[in-house]
Amino acid sequence: MERISFESLYDAYLDCRIHKSTTYNAEEFEMNAMFNVQRLLDEINSGAYRLSPSQCFLVFVPKVREVFCASFRDRVVHHWMMRELTPCIERHLIYDNANCRIGKGTDFALRRVRTFISRITDNHENDDFYCLKIDLSAFFMSIDRQKLLDMTQKLIETDYRGKYPETLRHLLKIYLETDVTEKCIFKTAHKRWKLLPPEKSLFGNSHGLAIGNLPSQILSNLYLAPLDHLIKHDLKCRYYMRYVDDAIILGRTKSELEEVLDRIRRFLPELNMRLNMKKTRIFHAGYGIPFLGKILYPYHSVLSKDMIHRMWSQSYSFRNAQETYESMAGRRGIFVRYKCRCVMERWYDRLPYFIRRHYKMGSDMKSYLLSEI
Repeated sequence: MERISFESLYDAYLDCRIHKSTTYNAEEFEMNAMFNVQRLLDEINSGAYRLSPSQCFLVFVPKVREVFCASFRDRVVHHWMMRELTPCIERHLIYDNANCRIGKGTDFALRRVRTFISRITDNHENDDFYCLKIDLSAFFMSIDRQKLLDMTQKLIETDYRGKYPETLRHLLKIYLETDVTEKCIFKTAHKRWKLLPPEKSLFGNSHGLAIGNLPSQILSNLYLAPLDHLIKHDLKCRYYMRYVDDAIILGRTKSELEEVLDRIRRFLPELNMRLNMKKTRIFHAGYGIPFLGKILYPYHSVLSKDMIHRMWSQSYSFRNAQETYESMAGRRGIFVRYKCRCVMERWYDRLPYFIRRHYKMGSDMKSYLLSEI
C-alpha cells in the first residue's frame, strides 16, 4: 500500500474545514491541526486507520430522515478519497445529473428543465407534451454496498491515474464495509425513532449508505450511472434530468413514456432499487411539473405549496438577530426570483412579534424585503 503525502492530506483538511470552521469538532481538531493531520496520516500509512463512532440523529424537515455525522477526522479522510476518486467518477456520469457536482445543483437542474420545455415545445409553439416523474423508494437505504464496492474497485483499476490506487481501495473498503450503526452516538431521543419507517433506517438493514457523508453523495452518482445511461443512451430520452433520487423525463406522447417507465421498472432490480409508485406518475405537463420544490409551467415557474409552508414554519424557529437576517436574505432571493410578493408579505407578517419588535423591523425593513418583487 502506497504512503500518501502530508501535503495531500492537509489539502483535504483545508477543504473539509470550509463552512465548518466554527463547529466544536473542527475547532478541537484545528487547535493542534498539524499534529492531528500527521497522526491521521500515520494511521492511514500503517494500515491502522479505522472509522470513529458517528453521531446519529433525525431531521424532520422536509420529512423524517436518519442522518449519520462522521467525526471531523473521518471527514478529512472522506475529502481526501473524493479528491482522488471524483475525476474518475465524472467520466462515467451524464451531463444531466445535477447531484453534488461542481458547477451544478438545484438551480442548474431547474434551468436545464426549462431548456427542455423550450425545446420540446418548439419555443412554446406546441405545448402538448407529457412528463414522467420518477421517484425511487428509500434510495440511500437500498444501495447494495458490496455491489458499489465492486464498482469502485473496477473504476480504480480502469480509470484511476493517481499515485495511491491501493490506499484508495483500502480506504473505500473500510468506508463501505464498516457498519456505522455500531457504537454510534445518539443525538435524538430513542422514542422519536418510532416516527421513522423501518425501511428508511440503517438499523437492522444489510444494505444502505449513511446519509450525511460526502462519499455517500458522490458514490450514489456512480451507483445510478447505469440507470442514467440506460435512459439517456439506450432509450434515447433526450429530455431527462435527475437530482439524487428524483428524475423527470419529458416526451411528446403518453404511450412513449409508458414504454420508458416499463423498461425502467424492469431494470431497477439489478440495482436493488424499486420505484415509489405513489410519487411516480405520467401526466400532462400543462398542469405543471413539480421538481425540487418548484412547479414548472411552460411559460413560468412558481414555488410549491410545500416549500412555502416550510418557510412559514421555519420562521418560528429563529433564535437571534443573525439567524433572522440571514434567513431574510435567503428568502428574499427566492421570492425575488419567483415574483412572490404576496407570499413575502405573508411570510413577514408571520415572523414572531417579539423578534420584529426587539430588532425594530418596521416598515423600512418590510419595504426593503418587498423591493424588486
